[in-house]
Amino acid sequence: MPTLILTVVALAWSLNAFAQTQVKVSLLLFNGKQREVYHSQFAQFQNENPDLRLVIQDYEAEKYKAAIPEWLARDSHSDVMYWFSGERLNWFVKQNWIQPIDDVWESSNWDKMLSVGSKSTVLINNHLYALPMHYYPWAIYYKKSLFKKYDIPVPTDWTTFLQAGELLKQNRIAPIAVGSVNNWPFAAWFDYLNLRINGIDFHKQLMSGEADYQSDEVRQVFRYWQYLIENEFFIKGHEKYTWKEVLPYLYREKAGMMLMGNFWTSQIPDNLVEEFELIRFPMIKPEMPFYEEAPTNVWFIPKNRQNHEGAVRFLTFMARQDVQEKINQAIGMLAPNRYSEVGENHFLQTGKEVLDSAAGLSQFYDRDNPQPIATRGIKLMGQFAKNPKELNSILKQFDELAQESFK
Repeated sequence: MPTLILTVVALAWSLNAFAQTQVKVSLLLFNGKQREVYHSQFAQFQNENPDLRLVIQDYEAEKYKAAIPEWLARDSHSDVMYWFSGERLNWFVKQNWIQPIDDVWESSNWDKMLSVGSKSTVLINNHLYALPMHYYPWAIYYKKSLFKKYDIPVPTDWTTFLQAGELLKQNRIAPIAVGSVNNWPFAAWFDYLNLRINGIDFHKQLMSGEADYQSDEVRQVFRYWQYLIENEFFIKGHEKYTWKEVLPYLYREKAGMMLMGNFWTSQIPDNLVEEFELIRFPMIKPEMPFYEEAPTNVWFIPKNRQNHEGAVRFLTFMARQDVQEKINQAIGMLAPNRYSEVGENHFLQTGKEVLDSAAGLSQFYDRDNPQPIATRGIKLMGQFAKNPKELNSILKQFDELAQESFK
């Protein structure tokens, strides 16, 4: 008799599971906190949608990145997938692997819910392809007490930025901390100078192979950068250090400013956290709107999905104010949803103000570019930082690399 009861119960469960519609979700994992908070929200989605059966597929980050093209080329794999904006998303769109979600965006009124800047990161050829889930600001960070001590103006435009740098040098302080042993921190300088001088449309054209690295526009970017290098704005020996190894320069007031993503703030000693603040990269051309660098992670629906309706319901849930708030507060990032609270982190509070007021968002050089230019181009930037007089040769190499990458 007990065996019969168990069989009946098992059969009832089996029939109930069969009656549910399955929704497969693939999640790229970058740390334990992210996994924990996502799974708590997955459980909430399941509770609110008992007619669906959520099947979660967790993958370590590097394995996910390597396997996702093969998954998307299959007949089926997932109904919703986690990914990155920029060229990483654009390339999948070019392969016709991603389902546009213009109708979902409009019916869900996401224009009202989500920031303009975050929308720009998933708008490709006038179609929307993903839900922005979280992002973080890049900005210039400085130690407030240091600027106060030497009566240094907080830079708002290029003139006051250069003035601040000269005042720091007069007090034997390097204006800018940067560790370039891996080259990529200098990519942010290229991106921001290009955004401030030429704007986001030209920046996207350059990142997609439609503009020329030997153009006057790009030469102007490198000339601004060359001025900083030749006037010793960057710490000496930066090519020997990682980005973490230069942080003591800021703590000990041997350097005044740093251009970096907000992730660095988790490294600040507790007794110094309130000493630091961020500002947006200074204006260069008054007529140019403020475009910002904000790497963005997204959810998208692949073309090879099996349950479109379930996938849409999942995206709609993930766009909600409460869901984005819980997830982003837990992992220390910003929610694209305008109504989500940031929490008590003053870096993110200021960063959200900067990004919410942006006219558009860029990703980062290695996210916006395809291989091989994404990695080899960054190495050329490091080469320029060491030898700025090689500009013509470096731009020629950039041009050849772009032609190879966009062939």
